[in-house]
Amino acid sequence: MSTVEICCLTGAALAFACVVLIDALRRRAIRAERSLLDRIDTGEQRFEDLMVQFKSLEARMEEVRLESGLLVPPEPPRSGLNLNRRSEALWRLRKGETADEISTALGVPVAEVQLLEKVQKILVGS
Repeated sequence: MSTVEICCLTGAALAFACVVLIDALRRRAIRAERSLLDRIDTGEQRFEDLMVQFKSLEARMEEVRLESGLLVPPEPPRSGLNLNRRSEALWRLRKGETADEISTALGVPVAEVQLLEKVQKILVGS
């Protein structure tokens, strides 16, 4: 076999190898494209599902907003100590009665009597 024949055979083998490699790369690119398209389709479907859920939540929030406009906030609890009761509570505190005793006698929460006692101590102390 001559050198020219060897060069021609080598060139033909290289050309064939290039064709095989190019075909393999083309097939790989087609598979990658299909995979990406599938992922895009899945992502688009997921996005559509999320948009449906978002619209549903948005509608529910609007319902709640409208319902909350119909609700009236409760009145704050009234103090159990009007002026007469406050005066009597202070008088009883000066007599030495406990907050529990005053609370029971006047029908007011113990915490209010205790608060009145603390405020009175502050005022008297200054």
